[in-house]
Amino acid sequence: MSEIEERLLAELARAKGVSITALKMSLATPPEVMAGIREDARRSLAPSSPIAPAGERERPRGNGWAEPQALAPPPGQRLIDAMMDQQDAIDRRELARRLAP
Repeated sequence: MSEIEERLLAELARAKGVSITALKMSLATPPEVMAGIREDARRSLAPSSPIAPAGERERPRGNGWAEPQALAPPPGQRLIDAMMDQQDAIDRRELARRLAP
């Protein structure tokens, strides 16, 4: 883009009160596409009737609290304890071998 085009874009953006980037994006998007985007944004995703369709069950509402879990060691703790017991036995045998006359 030439320097003159950049200056014209900057002046037009300033006049419209938008950034140069926003102006470039609006110029790059066809008006029909923008109209479709605006129409989609106006439409609501909510059903037009507050009455639930027939056969749809109402879900029970909660109070936002979760049931507390019972206190327990973290998963894998028994495996870690068994590994430590095994290493302790190895260390005791090594110590006994070093201290033996």
